[in-house]
Amino acid sequence: MMRAQLSALLQDRTVLVHGGLIMAAVLISAGVALGPVRGLFRKTGEAIVVQEKQMARNLRVLAPASKNVVVRDYRQYGDALRKKGSTAEESSAMVAEVEMLATQAKIALGATKPRDARIDRDYEQYAVELEFEAPMAQAVAFLFALENSPQMLRVDRLVLDAKGARSSGSLKASVIVSRVVTL
Repeated sequence: MMRAQLSALLQDRTVLVHGGLIMAAVLISAGVALGPVRGLFRKTGEAIVVQEKQMARNLRVLAPASKNVVVRDYRQYGDALRKKGSTAEESSAMVAEVEMLATQAKIALGATKPRDARIDRDYEQYAVELEFEAPMAQAVAFLFALENSPQMLRVDRLVLDAKGARSSGSLKASVIVSRVVTL
């Protein structure tokens, strides 16, 4: 009888020891498997704190009055950057603007070659390649007018050739002008 009780007690103890070992193994493996996940959550939390501090600083810099100015200017220039017609119409309008600015600067354009529009998901970019010969003052006035155009034109490439500039006083120029519109 005593032996039976002792044997049952040893068997119960063995089950408890094995159960404890299995629980310890599960907890250790869970800790090892969850360690990287915990680290990821910690890093993400730290990044969120940094972003919140940066945003708070930016909001302090952009005081309410300044924020209104930014919004107003964005609306003004945002309208100039929005696409208003088809790709062909936008490209033609850009070429017409360039020709009008050249006329105002008293520059006769040589070759005017529109390039294919670069179409992206969010925007379209139109470009035109120009060649002209003009005195330095007129060329600078034309380039300034391009950069300050209401259509927000941009000079992407400018190649000047000063050969014969001393005798004739003019420069030969090759220019690529572009414009970006948002869709």
